[in-house]
Amino acid sequence: MGIEDPDPVELTLFTTAKPFVGHSAVIQRNAMRSWSLLEPRPEILLLGDEAGYAEAAAEVGAVQVPELDRSEF
Repeated sequence: MGIEDPDPVELTLFTTAKPFVGHSAVIQRNAMRSWSLLEPRPEILLLGDEAGYAEAAAEVGAVQVPELDRSEF
């Protein structure tokens, strides 16, 4: 008999975004906030380390994954 997770995550959303600056920040924060209100609440992963990522992730209880391999594009 294995160990069961008492509160399993049924959905994981992962995204990257533009830097959280200006009007783009408003749009992206609204999107993340709406995701955080889904039931059951999904796990939200914000991939990258652009400006404002850490603060935006903390606001909605998302996980920021700053280590992200990327190309010059």
